[in-house]
Amino acid sequence: MNYQGRRDARISRGLLHLPGRKPLGVSRLGKGMFTRAWLGLDGKVYLDVDDSAYEKEILAEITQETRSKHLPHTESIEFTSKGRLYRMPLYASPLRAYVETPQGESTVPWRQYRVIKSCWDTAYRDHWRSVYDGYKVKWAVVECARRSKLPKALVRALELLAEGSDNYGSSYAFEFSPRNLATDAKGNLILLDVLFDAEQVRKRRGRRGLMERMP
Repeated sequence: MNYQGRRDARISRGLLHLPGRKPLGVSRLGKGMFTRAWLGLDGKVYLDVDDSAYEKEILAEITQETRSKHLPHTESIEFTSKGRLYRMPLYASPLRAYVETPQGESTVPWRQYRVIKSCWDTAYRDHWRSVYDGYKVKWAVVECARRSKLPKALVRALELLAEGSDNYGSSYAFEFSPRNLATDAKGNLILLDVLFDAEQVRKRRGRRGLMERMP
């Protein structure tokens, strides 16, 4: 991915090096199939994402234009040797049944998750036949969410994700579990990492790896 004259961001010995900036101390949070996550001393999360995965790019495109209290504000900040580096706030993840909010303990995010999860389960059962049915599943989830009693802002966040990922192919699908959901300081449910490319997962991990993403 490198080309002559470009200076990529890199992480080495606990320091994030960005072109033209002072190194920033970071500590490793973990890694996924296509992503390595780091927490910076500035309190932000830095994500080094493979260039075959566009989930964070989709989020960056959406949140650059639209602010949603249910989507993580994501910034695309630099190239890396593997793909691209993104920055987002640190949220409380995985999702818990009880969340501390300024008003006290709340179960609202968990109950919202359970409604979305029910929609997701039904959508996969009714529409999933191949890796290219992600489009059908996403919009079935959105339609189900519209019929539910979920807040309009949360339904709109699901719509934005479905619309944004449609531009990247029909194999992009939803995945809802506590590990890819979060809450912010106000107790809002955050759709942290709910998109995945079924075709890329199958290429990387095979059918077994793909089935692990299913309800």
